[in-house]
Amino acid sequence: MQKNCNTGDFIACFELGKLVHLKNPALGKVHFEKACRLGHEKSCDYHLTSLLKKNEIKESINYYERECRTSNVYSCTVLGRIHFNLGSKQKGLEFYNNSCQKGEPAACAFLSVEKHKQNNVEEELDLMVKACNFGINAKKEKQTPVYCVLAGSVHARAEKPNLAGKYYRAACMFKEFDKKTLMHKMIACSRAGIYLDNTANSHNKDMFELGIGYLKSKCFSKNEKFGFKDCYDVATVYSLKKNPGQSIKFLEKALKKGYKEWDYILKDHELDFVRKTLPFKQLINHYYRVYKIKNSESKN
Repeated sequence: MQKNCNTGDFIACFELGKLVHLKNPALGKVHFEKACRLGHEKSCDYHLTSLLKKNEIKESINYYERECRTSNVYSCTVLGRIHFNLGSKQKGLEFYNNSCQKGEPAACAFLSVEKHKQNNVEEELDLMVKACNFGINAKKEKQTPVYCVLAGSVHARAEKPNLAGKYYRAACMFKEFDKKTLMHKMIACSRAGIYLDNTANSHNKDMFELGIGYLKSKCFSKNEKFGFKDCYDVATVYSLKKNPGQSIKFLEKALKKGYKEWDYILKDHELDFVRKTLPFKQLINHYYRVYKIKNSESKN
């Protein structure tokens, strides 16, 4: 592994960092720093964490400013995050904008969320589309469908179903590389089949069946630690399909498995249809009371 790291394999450097950083933080930092410099985003995050834990803020900023001035674009995103965490929002936005302009999808996605907070829908959509395009056109080892999933979501929220379907489809057609990528792909497929009207095109219907089938299998699996999230996802898909019975069924399953994001349940645009039904209101009232009772008991 050391030999591979020496020859520029950033994954090897990252794995070496993980192996040694608990017993030898200084050596771990060296490996993370090298992998970060080679363009491995997670290593940049690990390196940042190790610095901030020691309150070495100045050193951290100096390091990432040097990296940002080179071809390591993700370092500009990390700088934006640091300045935001320090309360320097304007300075942080400058780095996020710099990073987005250079093709970093995470930075564009962050800026899109900021525009959403300002109710600037046009720029919100434009920035998330940029994130989507940068994500699928990146170097192979950095390609990801997640930003196209987000682009589909923001267009759906803006009531632009055709464009939502377009970006969900782009994510659905993405070649899966690992378990995490596969999950994003299937989430996208389940929605692409809806927004592209699965009754009019057999391929769209196939995408829906592929996505919903995968999410259901994850929901029903006893080995999934976060299966409640998959059950919730199935509930939202059936709400989009205007199938309240199935939506309620899987929402209840999510709640039984431990889903507790009450604010999200009450605001998620994908649940808009089922939220208007009496069974939904009865379900939420019941489980929210149970949640409050258990929460109260745990405090006493």
